[in-house]
Amino acid sequence: MSLEAIPLRLEAAKWRGLRLFSLYRIVIAGLLVTLSFYGVGPDILRLINPPLFNMTSVVYLFSSLILSLMATFHKPDFTPQIRLQALLDLICLILIMHASGGVSSGMGMLLIISVGAVSLIKPGRFSLFYAAAASLTLLGDQIYGILIGSYTQATYTQTGILGATLFGTALLAGRIAQAAHKSELLAEKRRIDLDALSKLNEQIIEHIESGIIVIDASGKIRLINQSAWHLLGEPGMGNPQEVAHKAPEILKAYRDWRSGKGPQKLSVKLDLNNQELQLRFSNLAGPEEQNNLIYLEDTGERRRIAQEMKLASLGRLTASIAHEIRNPLGAISHAAQLLDESPDLAQPDKRLVSIMLDQSKRMNSVIQNILRLSRREDSQPEPIQLHDWLTQFASEFSQHHAVAPELIQISLDPENTVVVFDPSQLHQVLWNLCSNAKKYACSNNPQACLKLQGGIDDGDTPYLDIIDNGPGVPIELQDKLFEPFFTTNNQGVGLGLYISREMCENNAAHLEYIAMPMGGSCFRILFPKTNRV
Repeated sequence: MSLEAIPLRLEAAKWRGLRLFSLYRIVIAGLLVTLSFYGVGPDILRLINPPLFNMTSVVYLFSSLILSLMATFHKPDFTPQIRLQALLDLICLILIMHASGGVSSGMGMLLIISVGAVSLIKPGRFSLFYAAAASLTLLGDQIYGILIGSYTQATYTQTGILGATLFGTALLAGRIAQAAHKSELLAEKRRIDLDALSKLNEQIIEHIESGIIVIDASGKIRLINQSAWHLLGEPGMGNPQEVAHKAPEILKAYRDWRSGKGPQKLSVKLDLNNQELQLRFSNLAGPEEQNNLIYLEDTGERRRIAQEMKLASLGRLTASIAHEIRNPLGAISHAAQLLDESPDLAQPDKRLVSIMLDQSKRMNSVIQNILRLSRREDSQPEPIQLHDWLTQFASEFSQHHAVAPELIQISLDPENTVVVFDPSQLHQVLWNLCSNAKKYACSNNPQACLKLQGGIDDGDTPYLDIIDNGPGVPIELQDKLFEPFFTTNNQGVGLGLYISREMCENNAAHLEYIAMPMGGSCFRILFPKTNRV
């Protein structure tokens, strides 16, 4: 509710007070009419003018009923109605008091209630004017009663005390009404501020990236935001009501934490969507409510952010060292070319010079590919006849690593499989993968240690498997294989597999690891679909 609506609420409160005042008047008038109807009024009230009392009571009752209807339907406006009700009270109560014997009868006390009610409903000048008019009317009635002989004794002192009481009641009730008005206005403003703050908090909680769940001791969800709902797999058409039904792993971790057996922060993997979440528990309320907060974060997203940071670091690293590497590399290559042109160079030495030139070119190609990767440059894919290309690659690899050619097996189905890839980047990807296989498999097994097999699968997708017979990768490390700077070798930098996967992605391909049930490792490259040749 806006601040503009506050006056409307206060106006409604005034009308409600006016209707209650009308109901009180109906009760008083009805009681007086009842006393008159049963004929007990003259004895109880010691009336000096019963006809005037009876007639005034009836008029008072019917007038009160009419004013009550007017207050109910708000016709006419508020100010004319409060004035009419005050005038009715003043006239009827003075006549009833006169018929009862004046101020000494005690009926004038009803004016105190009337003045107080008017002052509470409409404080200010009118309530003081009403108190003044009532006091003067009381004094006038006292004088008139003495003059016509209705009153046997003068009660000016009591009349003055009653008039002063009316003024005091008007002042006190007016102050109370003004203070209540200010308090109500302040309370309404604070309520509006709290509502706005509550809605703001709901919006913040609802759209915050971290998942938030408010849960009680029994595992029932009290509040869940949109992010947490998505992390739990969007169960049902709305928010889940029980964690146990959707994610029992979270409930178990929560109960372990509440009992003091579990940590405050841990990672769990949901069977619901095979997603790993980071959980953090926090106390929300006192022991009476037993409500707590559960923060959920997607560890995959955190890994992605960390990977982007590592990639940025890699880009800065490659940019800073590329110049330092290329200069000496160019000098080595130039010196090898000059040495190759020497006529006195022996044939074995020429072979060594040829290796130097080839490896210089390969190193320059590696640097160029890394720079392209860090700069996110587009690759230059082209159709590759995979069998012939793999045969040439295997020959080069076996010569460079001193591996017997028969230890590398090539098998394609169909044999004429064609893939689309940047040749230089595919060369680097396979060189990295085969170098790992040679390091972990061929050195420990004299038999065929490396298989390059592939073709086209049932989904018409070309693929290539690089399979070795080594010990394989432990299960706990498989999720980290392609992370940059992750390595189990103290002499490595942990960029080989990462660069290989990024190069595959840069060519619209995908590199994945497949655990072999009988041991060994398999890295599969899924190439983009193409027409068979």
